[in-house]
Amino acid sequence: MLLEDPDGDFLNDQRAAEGPARALPHQRKCRTPPMGCMTGAGMADVVNLKRFKKRAERHQSAQQAEANRARFGRTKSERTLDQARADRARDVLDQHRIDGEDAS
Repeated sequence: MLLEDPDGDFLNDQRAAEGPARALPHQRKCRTPPMGCMTGAGMADVVNLKRFKKRAERHQSAQQAEANRARFGRTKSERTLDQARADRARDVLDQHRIDGEDAS
């Protein structure tokens, strides 16, 4: 008995039992997920695109803010305290330096 492949090809029973030789269109992987996956909405749910765009923009903004916090996250007092500690350590090291050419 012959079966018809989705592309219009005919297969015999043995090849039909083995399954498709190549990935069917619904099995292919895409870079972007379908719209329903991102919103959690099913086929029967109505999605407000303005709200969806705003939600996506807020999410993008939150990711950028998190990256900026990791990059520039120290307060001015923390920066000045670290600078003062580094200056003090450099001054102490300079005070213990032996001047002269025969330093060994």
